Amino acid sequence: MLSAIQVRRHFVRSFHFDASPNHSDDYEEPELEIAFANWKNDDHWIVRLKVETTKLPKSKGNPPYLIRAEVEGLFDVHPDFPKERVEEIVKMNGGAILYAAIRELVITHSSRSLYGPAELPTIDARMFLEAPSYEEASPAAMEKVAKTNRKQAATTKKGKKAGSGKSAEVSK
Repeated sequence: MLSAIQVRRHFVRSFHFDASPNHSDDYEEPELEIAFANWKNDDHWIVRLKVETTKLPKSKGNPPYLIRAEVEGLFDVHPDFPKERVEEIVKMNGGAILYAAIRELVITHSSRSLYGPAELPTIDARMFLEAPSYEEASPAAMEKVAKTNRKQAATTKKGKKAGSGKSAEVSK
């Protein structure tokens, strides 16, 4: 059984990974700063998530890595899903899906790095219901994203059967 929310695509907006040559063996885990935004665009929802490790005071040691990542995803919610709960599922599931993508980036990069693998902690997805939000995209940039998403949605809905010239529905 499929979830009521489906990710159509997601991508990395930015990823910054620093291995600290002066890291300490005894350091406190850095705090995570998480910023989150979501908005409706035509028939889709766009979710953006930014995760950053905070730099620690010298007295708390130097962690081996400092990380800053931002990902964005395009989501669809099933039309039969209760309208009053749509934004809740977008925030919780959209945030959780994108956070998992960032965790994968971090483990992949750190496992190939000098100090070995590092994993971001797991989180309670309910935090996305009240996560600090941010707005930094201009209306022109959002319209460009909207046009790209509309174009992709149109080509995803209809496909061509090889050699027949007839349209066929592509399963989601």
